Amino acid sequence: MISKLKKRIDYFLRNKKQYPTIVAIASGLYPLVHYYYYNLLMANSWLQLVWFLMLFIVVPVIIFNITQFIINKFTIFRFFNAYALSGLNLFTFGLLMLLITVGITKMYILIIGFISLVLMFKVYKHLKKIVILQLIMVVLTIILFLPKCFKYFSYSDDWMQLPDAIAEVKLKKKPNIYIIQPDGYANFSALKTHPYNYGNEDFKTYLKENNFEIYGDNRSNYFSTLTSNASMFAMKHHFFLNPKSANTSYYDYRKSLAGKNNAVQILKNNNYKTFMLLDYPYIIINRPKQEMDVINYSYNRMSYLGNTWKGKEPLDTLEYLIKTNTKTNNFFFIEKILPTHIENLKSKSKGIEGERISYFNRLEESNKWLKEIIEKIAKHDENGLIVLISDHGGYVGLESAEDVYTRQDKADLINSIFSSLLAIKWEGNKMEDFEDNPKSNVNLFRVIFSHLAEDKTYLGHLEDNSSYQIIKENSPFGIYKLINTDGEAVFEKLIVN
Repeated sequence: MISKLKKRIDYFLRNKKQYPTIVAIASGLYPLVHYYYYNLLMANSWLQLVWFLMLFIVVPVIIFNITQFIINKFTIFRFFNAYALSGLNLFTFGLLMLLITVGITKMYILIIGFISLVLMFKVYKHLKKIVILQLIMVVLTIILFLPKCFKYFSYSDDWMQLPDAIAEVKLKKKPNIYIIQPDGYANFSALKTHPYNYGNEDFKTYLKENNFEIYGDNRSNYFSTLTSNASMFAMKHHFFLNPKSANTSYYDYRKSLAGKNNAVQILKNNNYKTFMLLDYPYIIINRPKQEMDVINYSYNRMSYLGNTWKGKEPLDTLEYLIKTNTKTNNFFFIEKILPTHIENLKSKSKGIEGERISYFNRLEESNKWLKEIIEKIAKHDENGLIVLISDHGGYVGLESAEDVYTRQDKADLINSIFSSLLAIKWEGNKMEDFEDNPKSNVNLFRVIFSHLAEDKTYLGHLEDNSSYQIIKENSPFGIYKLINTDGEAVFEKLIVN
């Protein structure tokens, strides 16, 4: 078999035939495989795969073949016969690699075009070798990609199974429920201490004056938007599904956020109409199966690439939806990527203090937005149950978000990662003599449903309030408990079965 392949490659290199289709496929196939290797969980829908195949393979094949046909048909273009495919191959390869990494601008197109134009006169004799090299890169990447695919398809949703009958709970009170999530908003207790040292008393006073009950020590159980929200809506811990080594966790958390989760199913069983309003489609970019009744992004109109999102303001839709859905019990999940955490990449970080100051500037913007949304809801819905809950803390005190994977020995830095804003406007939706309150995000919905069902027995199955993180640096790889159920900083490795 190897000898046959070697003969075919040798024949391909030695004969004088031009292969526009093969040259076109080679120019687009590696960028395609490369993108999926690094972004599988952002592009794992069939619709995206079809789009990528069209753009990366079909379109280049058509363009390359038409170009070759025109050159062969009209003698005026014969001069370019030796060079055209080389230039197209280099230009397409470079352009597609830019598209899937940093994005495309007019300047980048001009630069890639100029480089391709210059090089095509230098490398045209070696075009077939370049094609072979591109295809070898494809094969090597696919070999590395296959274990990821196997891991992805081997995951199940068994971790979401509930230990009791809360899935059949009948709610006695059915107010409209508004879960409002300002991304990365630390809780009030964390904000007033190191490393934040920030007075946020004006907003705290505003919430109290508007009848919000504040849970100042609430925390998230996981560090990121996807992992935290997946656990919150499932009302269960996933423990990152216990990866045994770095870069082996390929569970699609997004599919459990578009409606395939315990909380939304309970609401639907109680005849709630469900809405998801996002400012950016980060949590649905891979187009998971939609079980929410309304999402303010149409899958058909969303970008297919994760680096070209266009945002919307959820408030523009919320007021209209409240006014036009007065005859149904409604559940709204509203997310704003604000104040968000510190810079993701250390290479772009402004330093610990610079990131801290930037975070506070965004926090003030977030406060203005939260006031606006609270007032819009109050204007049209006096009896709504309003929950402000962030997905995690702001990571202030670290240099960049990369540091969350490094073992931290200081309790204040650990708390900075997980401290999570929680304030609830219960009004008439709170049970009397009800002492159990949410202490971490994973138990939020169980507590809310117990209140609305007026049944405390469901609190017998609260999840552990501990917070967990993947640690890769300064300790052996593993899932570690960093905050225990009592709110104390610990460092306990989770035993993987």
